[in-house]
Amino acid sequence: MVEHVSPPSLTIPEIAAEYGVAPETVRDSWRRHPAWPAPVGNRGRAHTYDAGSVARFVRAHKRRPAPSGLQPDQLYTARELAEMPGMPAYGSLRALKSKGRWPGPDGSKGGSDAWLGSTVGDALANLGAYTRG
Repeated sequence: MVEHVSPPSLTIPEIAAEYGVAPETVRDSWRRHPAWPAPVGNRGRAHTYDAGSVARFVRAHKRRPAPSGLQPDQLYTARELAEMPGMPAYGSLRALKSKGRWPGPDGSKGGSDAWLGSTVGDALANLGAYTRG
């Protein structure tokens, strides 16, 4: 007898927890994007979404890639990072840090906090994309 195993499915609160965003972000922003996957079922009154389809959506539409010139083992200050194409502005980096959405520094450079390129790449992967929708 062959047992049918359903692919993992997630509710909106589970998706939010998985990707470190508020459930309202998933419900009010991500879900309204034309590329958002269709529900695959229900759990109670909540729609469920295929975990793999959600992961593909997030990779394609909601993750910020690291700047191409970022060296994994080099330390960068917030000012240096802010000057790189595709990076948040200096004030935005400071705000992310103060809100706990940016990692602590890996060291210091010229008397300023600094992060390894690898840390920056990981941090960017956990931030949403710049564009809405």
